[in-house]
Amino acid sequence: MDGPEPPASVSEPTGALAAAEPVTEPATGDKIMKKRSSVHAAAISPLPSALVSHTGRRRKFKQSEIVTSSPMKLILKSKASKQEETDKFTGKRYMLLDDTLKREFMVHMNDELGDFQRTITESKQHVNDMREQEDIEARRCNVVLYRVPESSAILSEDRRKEDITFCQQFFHGFNVGFTPEDMKNAYRLGARQVGEDVGTRPRPILVQFASRHIKNLIMESLYKIKSLAMKFKNIVVAHDLTKKQKLECKELVTQAKLNIRDFPLAC
Repeated sequence: MDGPEPPASVSEPTGALAAAEPVTEPATGDKIMKKRSSVHAAAISPLPSALVSHTGRRRKFKQSEIVTSSPMKLILKSKASKQEETDKFTGKRYMLLDDTLKREFMVHMNDELGDFQRTITESKQHVNDMREQEDIEARRCNVVLYRVPESSAILSEDRRKEDITFCQQFFHGFNVGFTPEDMKNAYRLGARQVGEDVGTRPRPILVQFASRHIKNLIMESLYKIKSLAMKFKNIVVAHDLTKKQKLECKELVTQAKLNIRDFPLAC
């Protein structure tokens, strides 16, 4: 009895057929996963560079078309003109505001400067008034004698002694209780004349008393000069005035002369 016949052996391809048809092995789990990952990577791979560049050119082309179209040009030009007008208007407003602020600043500074100048003037006037008052107080005990003959002595000390002796004799003649101690000092005012002019216009003598009391007694007794010795009759006695007081007295005398000329006294 014959057994089953063995399967017919598959003949192996030979030559070109063997190279064209490779033998595929059965797929395993690792091979399947690698295949899936390669398919996924191919799905998410970027587009080709040629396609990308073509798409970018198309997009730029569309934007250039929008910008260079006539309606868009008008809109952009209108916006630019409006912006320029707005800038001009804003600039004018800034200029006007700047001019206004400058004027206000100058007015404020002028006011401040005027107040400052007035303050300085008032301060100077106050200082001058204080100095004037101090000068007046320092002169209250003084008198000035005019027309007192000058000594012809060579030495200034001798001339000064003669002037002091003359003043003491003059004040004794009023009989008001004058003593040499009541006169603190006496000296000539101004520079001494030299040559032929000596004695023609004697310089005044400033006399400083020790107290206002003795000065007032002598000033109240000046009417007695006419009864004194001949060398004293031409003497003129006056208060020691400041420059301001002298100017005021001069103005008063001038005004009095004008009043007398305009309104003469009836005979």
